[in-house]
Amino acid sequence: KISTPYGGIVILQRPSLLTLTNLEEGSKVTVYESGTLTLLGGKDNLSGEYNISVNSNSVDISVTSLGFLNFRITNVDSTSDKLIPINQRVDRQYKNN
Repeated sequence: KISTPYGGIVILQRPSLLTLTNLEEGSKVTVYESGTLTLLGGKDNLSGEYNISVNSNSVDISVTSLGFLNFRITNVDSTSDKLIPINQRVDRQYKNN
């Protein structure tokens, strides 16, 4: 039970779990509050899957990796748990000998 001194309303928000899958080896994931530069989290040198808990209504996700095109998803609804498959495309200009 949560009580407030003046009868206000308390809203408890459970963090949402975002799971990014299919990450190429060496990927870097960065998660921002949607439409801002407010960093919510991220990690370097990933492969396969990455999980992050967020307390935001929507997020922007950036995925980078050498040899692959930069990948960005904007305004992702993060009000509930989500499984987000990532499809990184090979950068044909990278190390083009």
